[in-house]
Amino acid sequence: MQKLKFKAGKIISLCLAAIMLVSTSVTAYAAELPEAGTYEVDASLSCYVSAMGGIEFGDGLLEGVQVIKDAEGNMTMTLDLTKSEVTIYTISCYTFIDATNSQPGFYDSEGVLNKEDASYTLSKDTALNPNSENVNYVDSLSFPITSLESTYTLYLYINSQVMGVQFCDGSGINGSNMPDSATPYKAELSVDWDTAALVDTPDETTDASSDVVYEVSAGYEVKIPAQITVDPSTKKGAYTVDAENFVIDSGAYVTVEAEANGTLTNGEDSVSFTNTLEEGKLAATGDSLKGEIAVTSDAVSAGTYTGTADFTINYFAA
Repeated sequence: MQKLKFKAGKIISLCLAAIMLVSTSVTAYAAELPEAGTYEVDASLSCYVSAMGGIEFGDGLLEGVQVIKDAEGNMTMTLDLTKSEVTIYTISCYTFIDATNSQPGFYDSEGVLNKEDASYTLSKDTALNPNSENVNYVDSLSFPITSLESTYTLYLYINSQVMGVQFCDGSGINGSNMPDSATPYKAELSVDWDTAALVDTPDETTDASSDVVYEVSAGYEVKIPAQITVDPSTKKGAYTVDAENFVIDSGAYVTVEAEANGTLTNGEDSVSFTNTLEEGKLAATGDSLKGEIAVTSDAVSAGTYTGTADFTINYFAA
């Protein structure tokens, strides 16, 4: 990747210096992007509200900036954006650029700032607004630029689960939760053109494709506990039957039946027990059934009584 450095040129003419002093436009870098192509450049987004102890709504929203210069010298800047997180009124919540009721835009830098609409795309995932509604947020913003400025002013409504704020050129008086209205809060994109780097582009591109095969074997496992221990004080022992590694057709299921009665022996002595298993269908990994062993007779001697609890597993196809 080729990295190109830019520095502001020196103003030699006293007459030109006088003109620059009275200019109302943002100072532009004297250098230009030297050739057509795509450039990556470092930048930061500030959307600051001084209220509530000061909150920087722009933190974490900007992921990267690219500038494309075409063969005719036209330039387009694109911001890669995401949702971020700030703390508002001690509540940590996602922040995001919401285009629902406020068209994102930018201000030109020719004399008095004029707001213009920017192109944007929306995310596939969502974030919650103050009404607990899921919102697809702005994940990229594109607008034309005519010169390399150190600062660009944007028009963005940044929302969250708690509140939203319209950021603009800072010339208004309106407050929060008023999308598409002038407020005293500015959205400023600061660009460090000294970091501009030309992105390598291929001289030739060829498309190719591959067949993808993913074979899944059908099957299921029903986990019966290897040992069920009966509590001597209650004469009962609880257990579960679990569905594991279920890969079966939609609508198919498995049932498990427990042999209702059994015997535990200790030498020549024995006790009876019942085995109760809840009815239900196992259709996916994680499903389970609860069961209980209950000893129903009294032991005549001390010792360990053992036996077997029997189960029947049935599979039902869709």
